Amino acid sequence: MEKLVIGACSNIDTVNFKGKRSRKFLNGASIYSGYAAELITPTRIITCVGEEPENLGIIDDAKKYREEKNPQFDVIIIKGGKSFRQCFECVDSELAVVSKDYGNYNDWDPDVPEFETDTLLLGTGNPIFQKAVLDSCRKANHILLDSKLIHLDVRKDKVDALLKRVDTFFGTKEEIEKLLENCNLSPIMITSLFKKYPNLKTIIEKDGAKGGRVFTSDGILYTYRPEEPSKEICSDGAGDVFAGSYSAEIANGSSIKQAIKTAAQAAAESVKHFGMNKVVVINKNKIPIRIEESRWKFKNEQEDPNRSY
Repeated sequence: MEKLVIGACSNIDTVNFKGKRSRKFLNGASIYSGYAAELITPTRIITCVGEEPENLGIIDDAKKYREEKNPQFDVIIIKGGKSFRQCFECVDSELAVVSKDYGNYNDWDPDVPEFETDTLLLGTGNPIFQKAVLDSCRKANHILLDSKLIHLDVRKDKVDALLKRVDTFFGTKEEIEKLLENCNLSPIMITSLFKKYPNLKTIIEKDGAKGGRVFTSDGILYTYRPEEPSKEICSDGAGDVFAGSYSAEIANGSSIKQAIKTAAQAAAESVKHFGMNKVVVINKNKIPIRIEESRWKFKNEQEDPNRSY
C-alpha cells in the first residue's frame, strides 16, 4: 500500500516578460503538490494531460527540477485531450495570470489505474478525472478539494452535462451555482461527500496563501490563515503547495493541526517565488499561522431525508 498518492492534472504555461515569450513549461497541481509532498514523504503521482506534443517529455521535464529524489509519475494521456493553459505577465513586479485556456478538461473521461493508499490528494482541474481517481481508491481516508472545485467560472454551459456524470460528488445544480458565487463549500455539500465516500476523514477547502478551511467527518471545522499577508510575486500554485504538504504530513501520521500549520506556512512562503522555486524554498521561513476551531455540523443536526447521497 502506497503512503501517499496524488491525483492531479498538469498544464502547459508560458511567461511574457518585457515583450518576450518564454518556451512552454509544465505547471499545475501535479507538479507543485507532487514535489512539495516529496520533500516530506515518498509520493506517487497520477497525472492527467492532453495529447499535445509538449506532453511527451513530461517525466523528463519533471525530473530536471530534482536530481536526487523524484516522485513516481503515472502519466495518463487523453486521446484528443487538450491541456489547460495559462499565460503569465510581469505586472508591478508580480507575475500575474493574464489569460487562460481551459482546453477540454471537462470532457475528458480518463481510465485511472486502481491503487491502494490511506492518504489521497486530488488537485484541481478535470472533475471527471477527480471522480475517476476517487473511484479507483475507495480505501483513502483523506481527500483535498479546491474551494472552486471545477472551472465553472468559464464553463457554466457545462453544469448540466457535468451533473449527469459526477452526480452527488459536486451536489445539485443550485448548490453548484451558489458555490460559484462565493467559492465556499456548504455544509450540505460536505455532508454529501462524506456520505458518498464513507472512509473519508477530512475535506479541505483551500484558498492559496490566504488560508482555508478543514472539515472533519465528526463535525469539527478548522479555519486557518497566516497572521500577516506575504509579499506576493506569484500566488499561482500556492494552494497546490498547501495540498502536497498537508497530505504528506497526514500520510506521515501528523495531527490535523500540525499538518495545517506546516502546509499553511509552505503556501504563505511559496507566493514569494515563481515556478519550482515555490517548492524548493518552502522550508525557508516559519510564518506564524492562526488556526481556529469550531463546528460545521452539530451531532444532533437532522439530515435531509429527501436528499440523494
